[in-house]
This record gives sequence, structure tokens and C-alpha cells, in this order.
Amino acid sequence: MNNELRQALKTGVSLGLISALRIFGLMIIVPILALHTSTFQTSIWGVGVAIGIYGLFQGLGQIPFGWLSDRIGRKQTLNIGLSFFMLGSFLASFATNIYMLIFARALQGAGAINGVLSAYAMDLTVEKYRPMVLGVIGSMIGISFFLAISVAPILDLSIGINNIFLLMAALVGIAIIWLNTAVPDAPIRERQGASNYLNYIKEKPFFISVVSVFLMHGVFTSVFMLMPRYFVAQYGSSLAIMKTYVPCMLISSLVVLMFVSQFRKFQSGCYDKILPTFVAMMLGILCICYKGSMVFGLTVFIGAFGIMESILPVYLTENVPSESRGGILGIFYMF
Repeated sequence: MNNELRQALKTGVSLGLISALRIFGLMIIVPILALHTSTFQTSIWGVGVAIGIYGLFQGLGQIPFGWLSDRIGRKQTLNIGLSFFMLGSFLASFATNIYMLIFARALQGAGAINGVLSAYAMDLTVEKYRPMVLGVIGSMIGISFFLAISVAPILDLSIGINNIFLLMAALVGIAIIWLNTAVPDAPIRERQGASNYLNYIKEKPFFISVVSVFLMHGVFTSVFMLMPRYFVAQYGSSLAIMKTYVPCMLISSLVVLMFVSQFRKFQSGCYDKILPTFVAMMLGILCICYKGSMVFGLTVFIGAFGIMESILPVYLTENVPSESRGGILGIFYMF
């Protein structure tokens, strides 16, 4: 294993762990929050707002956080974003009504670091290994995502939703410590004006990337908001989620890692892989609609989603210098 590959794997695992801890804390409430309407004195509509407000503030925060990371550095910006999430999680643990919860969730979402983290990974990695690094990060996020959804019902029954929010805060605290002790600094580049960002967003890669990420995240969120309610309706308990999600999670993560590890050997670039991957996602959705093929469909859908997560940021920023990368990826993740 050469030094560049070793550094790439180290970067992927280090930043992937930060993302995984944060995503675990975020997603652990998705399958159970709808079951706590009485806890927060609200209806299913109020729960929907509490879930959606996070995404809204994530979108609004991506551009300023990405822009900030191009100026003060990636690590400093990540510290700020993670601190927002940790404070929001702590406040949510004391929420007694839906208004307090919505405010806390908005504060969680305000720490919008997706673009910063991807830019950080690219800064620390040579170009040929960037899809692999993002694939490693994406796979760790995927494992964390489905582990969170799988264990959420058990934790809800054992410690309750307020303590789950405290667990979120603790996990993000660990992520902050890891960031500042195990991840090297990325260099601060020359500042770029707004006109430089405008030059890049006029290009074809930007349009294709933002439309793709908008559509696939919309579908992804819809699927996994509805699945827990389906399991409760069919089996009387959300614990049945584990039997379906765990094999899908493990198989799809292996598929993503196998794909991105061989990515640099393919003749074509990122662009030629976008359409086939989208077709695979559509096939997965069709299979999910039929009970007998749900596991296969989820595996294909999740695997294709993970591959898209690793190739779209690379395709978008192939010709974008590091000093503009945070801002461009911030716009991308806003969508």
C-alpha cells in the first residue's frame, strides 16, 4: 500500500467517523419521533415540522458555512458547526412541548457542515483517490444511519427520547474531540470573490450535480420517513425494522466500497456513471413497492445512493480549486 493510498484511507476513516457520530445522533429519532406526539403535546403535523425544520436550516446554512471554511479553515468551521448541533441536542433533551423541540431542531440544523467536510476530505487527498475517500465516508455514514434506525426503538423503550437527545450531544462531543486530536489541518487558501463562485455555477457539472442531489435526497428522505410507519402497520412494532435494514445496510455498504475502491481503474469519469446509477436507484424503488422483493430493492437503492454520494461531489469540483471548493460544495449541499 503506497503512502497516498494510506493517507486517503486514513482521511476517509477519520472524517467518516465524525460524520458517522453526527448522523447516528441525528437519525436515531427519525423512526420514533412520530410515536411521541403526546410527549410534546402535538399532532403528527407538529412532528413533521420538527423533523423538517432541521433540513430547512441545513439548507440555509450550507452556503455561509462553506464560504466561511474557504476563509478561516475547514477545521475551525467544523468546530463551529458541530457545536451548534451539540447545543441543539442538549436543549432538545429538556423540551416539554413541540415549540421548544422545533427551536432545538433548528439549532441542530444550523450547524450545516456537509459541504465543509467534503471539501476537507478533498483538500487532504490527491485527486485519483477522492471518490474512494468520499465512498469510505459515505459507507460509514450509511452504516451509522441504518444502525441508528435499527436500535432507535430499543433505546426509546429503554432510556426514553429525552435521554436519546442527551446521547446525541455526547456523541457530537466525541466527534469534536476526535476532530481536534486525530485529523490534520487543511491549508488556508487565497480568498476568492463572489464572481469566482458565479463562474463555476454557470457550468454544466453544477446544474447536473445540484438537480441530481436534490432529487435523490428527496426520494431517500421520503422512503425512510414512510418505512417505519409501514413496519408498525404491518407487524405491530417498529422492531421489525432491524430484520430488514441490517442485511440491506451491510450488503449495500460492501457494494459501495467495492465500487469506489476500483473507481480510479475505470476508463470513463464521474459523468458517465451518473445515469446508470440513477437507473439502479429507480429499479430499487420499484422493487421496494413489492413486498417479496423489499430487501433486494432496499439494498440496490441504498447502494446506488451511496455511490452517487461519492461521485457527485467529485464530478462537481473536478475543475474547482481548493480556495473555492467549500463555497461551491456548500451550494451543492444546500440543494
